[in-house]
Amino acid sequence: MCTGDTPHSSPTTKKVHLSTTSLIRSALEREEGPKGILLFFMKVTKDEHSDWIKRMFMANAEEFENMKWEKKREEQILQVKKRRNATERKQKQCTTTKKCEVLEGLHSPGGTKIKVSHLMFNQKVI
Repeated sequence: MCTGDTPHSSPTTKKVHLSTTSLIRSALEREEGPKGILLFFMKVTKDEHSDWIKRMFMANAEEFENMKWEKKREEQILQVKKRRNATERKQKQCTTTKKCEVLEGLHSPGGTKIKVSHLMFNQKVI
């Protein structure tokens, strides 16, 4: 039981809320000028900001075009490499197939394929 001289576990006193301004706002409003990280920030309107973005884009437009051209060129080089690898792979597959056919007697060693009718005739004679 609570007596008058012992404090309550949850006091009913009001908490005082102080109004504060942010450090960035107060630093921007100072008259002495920007310091530290505020050297990289400044107060501008939306119109000034959009104008600045347009100017920066126009200044770097040529660089953006060069980057696009280089990226396109790299993609073309990769396509050529893929094609070259595919043709080499196909040629290798064809040569191994031809060697197997020569060993089986379906292909002549000179490079021409033996007709199936000749092959059947030769097998009957043997």
